Amino acid sequence: MKKYSRLLIVPVLLAVLILPQGAHAATGSMTIPQLQQLLQLYQRLFQLQSQLEALQGGSQSSSNTSEVSVQTDSAKNVEMSSAELQGNVKFKQSGDARVWFEYGPNTAMSKDTSSETIDNKRAGTSFDFSRSLNNLSKDQTYYFRAMAEGENGTSAHGVTKSFTTSDSNSSNNDSEPDVVTGDVTSVTDSSGRLEGEVDMNDFDNGKVFFVYGEDEDAIENVTDENSYTDVEESGSDLQKVSVSSSFDRSDTFTKSISGLSDDTDIFYRLCVGYTDNDDDDTLECGDVEQFTTEQN
Repeated sequence: MKKYSRLLIVPVLLAVLILPQGAHAATGSMTIPQLQQLLQLYQRLFQLQSQLEALQGGSQSSSNTSEVSVQTDSAKNVEMSSAELQGNVKFKQSGDARVWFEYGPNTAMSKDTSSETIDNKRAGTSFDFSRSLNNLSKDQTYYFRAMAEGENGTSAHGVTKSFTTSDSNSSNNDSEPDVVTGDVTSVTDSSGRLEGEVDMNDFDNGKVFFVYGEDEDAIENVTDENSYTDVEESGSDLQKVSVSSSFDRSDTFTKSISGLSDDTDIFYRLCVGYTDNDDDDTLECGDVEQFTTEQN
């Protein structure tokens, strides 16, 4: 679907809704609640299409400068009207850099957060930074990316990511944990650093772990198991590595992995094992992501 096609849907949909009953019997027989539901479905379609454009568009790429590179990390503590954005800046040489985030309800990201200046003394050093957003709209998808500007005035940006605020302030009673598989960084011919985020919601004592390997199906089928113990390692096809036990809150996790083959596709995902309301062991996992090791 092209970007301008969404603009055509609105007038067409409205025209259908206001046609007299004789001109469109099927629509004319619809009740007000049915019409409201139809409009809600369109709103959701609009959000999904915007997310698809963000994933398919050029905004998904990042840019670097001779001074710095910057990484966009997943948002955390997302509520009805607030969220916390996270990023990481890496210095290629000594000097200062100004960091901030661009964000907004569409991929244009027309708003900027406040910025801060990080003083760096040597090349190769990296720093995490974050900014809290408030007064957001409920049940709204927001897009954001981390930004950095070196002393020469040239700016770099991370990839564009998104989050969706909740539709109420009520707690997620009995909702299952949320798991997001994040980016991979520091990729070499035999290693990389995996990232992801877990929000346990109303559950506790989570066993958080990454699975990774060369067999995409094996990584995908991890959710067929019920616990971390049930997941069986299988050489280079599948490995598992624990990052937290008895986890009860929301946080971002990273784990460096090594011993990988060079110039090889590696698949990975973040998972959490926990006991559900029926006292059964179960797993919740994020999406399967992929990266390729460098050639030796």
